[in-house]
Amino acid sequence: MVIAQFSLAQSGYPKRILFDGDTVIAFLDRQVNLVNYNKVSYDECTEIKASYSKEVSLLKKSLLAEKSATEKLQENILLMEDIGVEKDFQITELKNDAEKKDKKIRLLRSTRVPIAIGCLAVGFFVGNRLRLD
Repeated sequence: MVIAQFSLAQSGYPKRILFDGDTVIAFLDRQVNLVNYNKVSYDECTEIKASYSKEVSLLKKSLLAEKSATEKLQENILLMEDIGVEKDFQITELKNDAEKKDKKIRLLRSTRVPIAIGCLAVGFFVGNRLRLD
């Protein structure tokens, strides 16, 4: 718009003309065409700007929604990782308990035969002694 004003002022037009006590501004045809062209261009730019503003607003909303969804996804991933770590810990504890119980069972099985033999021997000797008395 500023360029249009400078280009208008260079030719001596627009001119102020006094007509019955009123001031009339006179333009050349090419100046009117230039002003109209600039006005149409300005209006088009205004419409494009409004359209871009709406598009930017929609993109910002979309970006915020994506960001929110990403954050929720990351929270879920961290939660799942924590659950995985806890489950791994529980599995390790259960394996350790199972190994301890297996050791006790093996110990009891290995000592069962000698204890049974010992009990039979004691029973045999006690029985023989009671018979002898």
